Amino acid sequence: GGFKATPASGWCFAHTIATGKPHPLIAAYGLDRFSTGHTLDEAGAGPSAWLQ
Repeated sequence: GGFKATPASGWCFAHTIATGKPHPLIAAYGLDRFSTGHTLDEAGAGPSAWLQ
């Protein structure tokens, strides 16, 4: 991320505010992913690191 990602995150956030729906690029990052157990996992990281 860092400062180079700021324009893209702003674009997605503005879309979410304007439409009331998450932009397709950020839809998978909703906070409900924690309560539903659908966390995003990377190899060796996250809650299920052993499931590579």
